[in-house]
Amino acid sequence: MQLRVNDADLIRRPIHCNGGLIATLVERIDRRPIRPVATGRRNRPVGMYPSVKCGRAEPWESRVELHALHHAEVNTEIVGYRTQPHSLEMSDCGEISRYTPDLELVLATDAIEIVEIKSAYDPSADARYAHKLDLACEVYRSQGWAFRVVEANQLLQEPRFKAVQEIQSYRRASLTPADTSILSRLFRATDQVSFQELTSAYPTHLLGKAKACAMMVRRMIKIDLSNGLCASAAVTLVSGSCAHG
Repeated sequence: MQLRVNDADLIRRPIHCNGGLIATLVERIDRRPIRPVATGRRNRPVGMYPSVKCGRAEPWESRVELHALHHAEVNTEIVGYRTQPHSLEMSDCGEISRYTPDLELVLATDAIEIVEIKSAYDPSADARYAHKLDLACEVYRSQGWAFRVVEANQLLQEPRFKAVQEIQSYRRASLTPADTSILSRLFRATDQVSFQELTSAYPTHLLGKAKACAMMVRRMIKIDLSNGLCASAAVTLVSGSCAHG
């Protein structure tokens, strides 16, 4: 069962695209999810993910969506995100299509990226749905936004996935000016340190790991996760971080 959203709470913005495609983008005035879902009778897990990066909880409707939120929380190229950010009402040759994306990402470059999240996606399996995604892509392109479909196997790639899971699990660890001072000292004469060097700056490895993970979520540092959250992983400062001298 879905909760209703009053029309008075909505903003409707018409969009004219090339080729006669006309669309209306509908979103909530308060920028909350356009289609909030009640956690009543469901055959799959649903929940709310408390995001430190966004400063609010975001709903998810499948484990794959939750994993996508974990990636967005950790990715330092992403400064914010929203689930079910809007709906598109698209008119193509007189036929109306409606589409609500799973995720909107706001990048550090101020670019917007719209993401559809699937366990698996085969465009040939449902030509009508694939056409709807193509129409949505045209609408987003007209706004200068990127659009992509992300499948579960992309999110679950190891060793990055395990590292992302671990980092986001420490996202709520507290940070103080003393932690900024530690970063300033470590990066005083270098642009890069190892994960082990950073964690060794704290009394225990566990404390150091928790602090480092929270720093990445808060976009103070970037940890290279190509080989997972290992001792030799390269750590750099994020541009604009308060730790920069």
